[in-house]
Amino acid sequence: MSRASVEQLIKSQLADKEISDLDQKEIITHYLTAYATEKERTKVEMTVDFFPSEISDEGTAENDTYSVIKWVKGIAADLGLGFGWAALYFSVFTAWWGGITPGKKLCGLRVVKLDNSPLTLWESFGRYGGYGAGLATGLLGFLQIYWDPNRQAIQDKISETLVLDVRRQAVK
Repeated sequence: MSRASVEQLIKSQLADKEISDLDQKEIITHYLTAYATEKERTKVEMTVDFFPSEISDEGTAENDTYSVIKWVKGIAADLGLGFGWAALYFSVFTAWWGGITPGKKLCGLRVVKLDNSPLTLWESFGRYGGYGAGLATGLLGFLQIYWDPNRQAIQDKISETLVLDVRRQAVK
């Protein structure tokens, strides 16, 4: 609303009142000052709601860059594949299917304890926690299978397990 429109509105409200011209001018000045102050405050609040980079050409060029990692993260977020689902997958399948997850079944692998007892749900969850340790070591926890004499990764050391290739035939 323009200042002239606001002034006209105030004058129309004061027209039927018995107020002196001096008092009317004082009231109009007071309300116009308040209107200008409120308009300026609203203008400042509106400019805080966004960042200039969101509307500039540089900001859109950065956001339009294609990234495979962002794409995979987006799909994982859309499907709800976060920490909770991964923990459920690695813990429940490993415990209930005798050390096999669907991925291990496809690759012909099986997780067994060193004493050949079945993994409990809690032990499977502990083994899943070892994946975090593998990531925290800069993936060295996973790569240690290449120099470890028992070919155990960090999650296997933590949970006292081995990963066996069940496709291989036993040597006679």
